[in-house]
Amino acid sequence: RCSTLAAALVFAAADMQRQQLDNPKRWQRTSQLILKASDIMRCAIRQHEPSGYLADVAAGCVPIFELIDRLDRQIVVPLQLEESPLWKDRTFKMHVLPTNNLESNHVRGLLKLHCDGAFQRFARERFDASASAAKTAGSSRPFSFVEVGAHLGGCTLFAATHLAADVQALAVEPFAPAASALQRSAAANGLAGRLRVAARIICEGGGGFEHRRKVADEAPWQHQPAWVELPSEADA
Repeated sequence: RCSTLAAALVFAAADMQRQQLDNPKRWQRTSQLILKASDIMRCAIRQHEPSGYLADVAAGCVPIFELIDRLDRQIVVPLQLEESPLWKDRTFKMHVLPTNNLESNHVRGLLKLHCDGAFQRFARERFDASASAAKTAGSSRPFSFVEVGAHLGGCTLFAATHLAADVQALAVEPFAPAASALQRSAAANGLAGRLRVAARIICEGGGGFEHRRKVADEAPWQHQPAWVELPSEADA
């Protein structure tokens, strides 16, 4: 049924499933219920409010966490990295932010690392090329991966969990809450020894930076951190 009541009932079922955080199958079922409830809610909104804020929410591609407070506050999400040969039958504990943050909601809603397929293919290609060159040269030096602007580290964590068990990774992220969450993800999954997080910003010139809240164009109710460069004293 296409109604807010039907959506609320499915959301409630998802919330009940969510209580058992140590059961991956429960999380998979939770994700399915959330997506189903989101589809029902979008249908109901389109019927009753064809334009306006809720219509914009309904037009988005991310599950509607903003309409249910508790599901948007989960900060440790257990993931099953099914494509990783290094993480078979193990639960990956991903730390996210307790806000309607774009990457956090992606992880909570889809139960996947936030790293697009094109970048994953690029990382695999560079890893394979490096491994081939090392074999030719008789070197055993591990592959090093650097991500600048890592945020919660979806791609850094992909490299550390999918490429090889000895991959060394460096994630550079100036937004302190995100950098801290990534450090907790590394520690919770035994990766702290080969994944380093630098809470810094990389730039040219001597000016400072000011933090701003960047709203996503395709989903105006979601946000990511952004930075605006301030003029240096020499430019003033």
